[in-house]
Amino acid sequence: MGDSADRKLTITRFLNTERIVFGSLEEPLEVKRLPVGYSSFRATVATGFGDIDFIINIQRRFILKAEIVAEEVPSIQMWDSCFELLSSNYEIYLAYSAAFDEASALGQAFINLRNQDSELSPRVQRALLKLSLPMDRMPKYLEFLQV
Repeated sequence: MGDSADRKLTITRFLNTERIVFGSLEEPLEVKRLPVGYSSFRATVATGFGDIDFIINIQRRFILKAEIVAEEVPSIQMWDSCFELLSSNYEIYLAYSAAFDEASALGQAFINLRNQDSELSPRVQRALLKLSLPMDRMPKYLEFLQV
């Protein structure tokens, strides 16, 4: 990273984005608690996104570790230690990513069938979009490490 001010700004932006992404992952958990009439969709969510709880826990630990590293003196910051947590669980992210497309298609079909439920459909749609966030962040992590 460049000079001290640029470095600090880059780290601050990165951490702020991670906090927002992490907060966004809470909504899909709410979809798991849909009313009984939505049991088929809950089953879809549980099957396709079963590891989301584990991934959220990994992301939580990643952010906490990154915040600790960010407070260290730049010359001793060990960012690799944060990303080791993600890389050591990469297989889980890969499996989650593979299940994501299928579960998203099933979820979208469910939304189309339940289109008359004007309150729930947007909520489910937002949750499906947010479930892609863990995979969407991977290129950003690589980009951050190269700065």
